[in-house]
Amino acid sequence: MYVTITYIINALRQIAQPPQDKNLAEASSFPYIFILRLMEIQPVIKTMYSDDIIETIKRNADLTAIISQKIRLVKRGKDFWGVCPFHNDKNPSLKVDPQNGSWHCFGCGAGGSVFDFIMQAHGISFTEAKQMLAQSMGLQADSRALTPAQKQQQEERKQILQILTVTGTFYCKQLDSSAGAHANRYLRGRSLSQIAAQEFGLGYAPDSWDALSRHLSQKGIPEALAVKAGVLAQRDGRSGVYDRFRNRIMFPICDASGQIISFGGRTLGHDKAKYLNGPETSVFKKAHSLYNLHRARKYARDKGRIILVEGYFDVVTLAANGMGEVVAPMGTALTAQQVLLLKRQSTEIVLLFDGDDAGRKAANKALGLFLEASASPQVLWLPENEDPDSLVCQQGVEALNTKLSQTIPLIQAVLDAIIKKGNINIPENRSEMVRNCGDILKTIKDPVIKSGYMEYVAGRLNLSLSLLSNSLGLPAPPRLSPRTATAATEMLTNQRLFLESALSGSRSARRIAKTGILAEINHETLRPIAEALSQIIEAGENPDVDTLLLHFADQHLLCHQINTMAKRAPDENLEALEDQIAAWEKKNSKKRVLPLNKDLAEALARGDYEQATRLRQQIRMMTNDPYPRKD
Repeated sequence: MYVTITYIINALRQIAQPPQDKNLAEASSFPYIFILRLMEIQPVIKTMYSDDIIETIKRNADLTAIISQKIRLVKRGKDFWGVCPFHNDKNPSLKVDPQNGSWHCFGCGAGGSVFDFIMQAHGISFTEAKQMLAQSMGLQADSRALTPAQKQQQEERKQILQILTVTGTFYCKQLDSSAGAHANRYLRGRSLSQIAAQEFGLGYAPDSWDALSRHLSQKGIPEALAVKAGVLAQRDGRSGVYDRFRNRIMFPICDASGQIISFGGRTLGHDKAKYLNGPETSVFKKAHSLYNLHRARKYARDKGRIILVEGYFDVVTLAANGMGEVVAPMGTALTAQQVLLLKRQSTEIVLLFDGDDAGRKAANKALGLFLEASASPQVLWLPENEDPDSLVCQQGVEALNTKLSQTIPLIQAVLDAIIKKGNINIPENRSEMVRNCGDILKTIKDPVIKSGYMEYVAGRLNLSLSLLSNSLGLPAPPRLSPRTATAATEMLTNQRLFLESALSGSRSARRIAKTGILAEINHETLRPIAEALSQIIEAGENPDVDTLLLHFADQHLLCHQINTMAKRAPDENLEALEDQIAAWEKKNSKKRVLPLNKDLAEALARGDYEQATRLRQQIRMMTNDPYPRKD
């Protein structure tokens, strides 16, 4: 703790001092200066090798305090419980075990060490999480002895980030100046307010070959370093540099912490390239970046989804209209690294693409990446000549929200596109469709999803499932007979509905237990939950979701199932429950009477009429037969 406080105090002292470098004079008023000044600090702190620091962080990090910064925790026994921030949680299903330094959510399955929590909470990589935690604890994350070349690279990276911040400030000021008047008019024409432009750090690159280069020169920034930062470009075949971006609306591209790492620009003239991104540098890799990710992470967690659009303006317009969970790639095809970034933010990924050929081709190319990452995104095609930006500007965000309720799985969308291209009535065309669909089906890893889409394709092509399977060299999914499948599904549905009713309230749980229905729940996935509820009620405890979760504290899958059922549970309604119980008893009375009828026959055969009378009375009560039987 002492080391941490000392580190922070020293950091604040240095921040309070005026910048020593001329190139930072202007940056001091920019929002990112706090980060940059922290990067300049070189505190005298303990250093260690990578494996050592990981274990040191795990051993010394106050996991409870760190998680408490995000959610409210309540102590139960030796553990702490809270509402999970990573899904739409209603009940406290996230458990923190401070002794083991671990946490786990029984609702969504997330969990792990302090590193895992920081990675998910901030949407960053393990390396970034390690650096963040190490810095907060006063430790040196990258502690190996650096060679002179490595030290030079580290210093150069720091200087490049400073240059990008200075450049961002320059572009913002140009947008607010008379030179940026037509750029401001353009933004207003796209229904973007000044507040939205400022929030996203939008700027304007003047229609000049040297406006930025002269500005950077005045700040004492070497041309060669500005070229490495990607904001200036070297002249071909001769000495000298020029501004890479000219007469463009500028979009700062940031890393996970919000630090500018590059820019994207939209032309206001007649350039061949409507959009232009900065080049790859030591701090910017297009394949590893998503525009607006640093802002979208929080909204993605809150809303339980992340939306991928195609352009910068799509992101800014949607976010300015309340849809902050939006990101975009870097104007290029989606990459495997970007897919993993999306998957890390939310389990629900929505692709919002233009309905033209380019948009559909982009989605088709992305499918393989999502399948490889075992992700199943949804997709929405917008009408041709329509994009998210224009749709929201013309019809409002409500129109887009309505359309987003009509998304379909990307796999289905691509399969449908293949099938629509051909003529199912021509055998050769249908055979080609089978091959093309098969290329996709074979890459699906999840056996349940693969089975479902094999049945889907077989139905669309009017083929038997066995024929489709044989044609693709894939095993046919096992199928129950219709009668057996229907009975099994009905039984599972009824048992699940009773458990959901039991989870709606303690009175319902006790009423269901009193009828004996809990004892009759025998499906392998539901039986443990029914038995636990019975035990809780018999012990006189409150049969609510929290008590049930504590009962299965170390069984993650069962806790996840309980939370899922609790979310589907209706509001407690005892009158409706009585109707549900009556229907169950009527349906199951004949099944329960069968062994009694056998006992009755045996009692009559041996002349035990007293026992026979008792059995008849039981049978009448179970079948609601008001008329006694006469011998």
